[in-house]
Amino acid sequence: MWSRRIELMCGVLSGVLGLAALGVGLFAPLGIQCTAAPGPSSTGGCVGVSLVQAQGLASLSFAITLFGALSLGIVLFAIWHSFARALPALVLLWTCTALLYFATLLALLSIGVFFLPADALALVAGVAGIATQSASPLSRGSVPM
Repeated sequence: MWSRRIELMCGVLSGVLGLAALGVGLFAPLGIQCTAAPGPSSTGGCVGVSLVQAQGLASLSFAITLFGALSLGIVLFAIWHSFARALPALVLLWTCTALLYFATLLALLSIGVFFLPADALALVAGVAGIATQSASPLSRGSVPM
């Protein structure tokens, strides 16, 4: 019973944190761009630059789609498995978790570090899903009446 609740809470929090990390990593001003104005009497200025402003939205559309879909997949499959205890939902939850870990590893030097809390919660949701599945009386071979 507790493992189903833990799976549900951690799965939903992982998805929410994943989507929040995507927004912060791409749209928050994480860098500074300074320019010097031409001429001896004029001064330049510094402005905060986000990753989207530096690289363009079109070049980041794959990363937005990948991280967004994996975060939403973790939410949906954790909810599905916590309520229905369906084995395909657990397999898809672990698939999304593994792909999110791989994508985080690939993007570790840019925005991947923002996804580490979401990765940890997705792992806890997957482990709680395994505990739920192994404690289920249907998984032990008994026939429901």
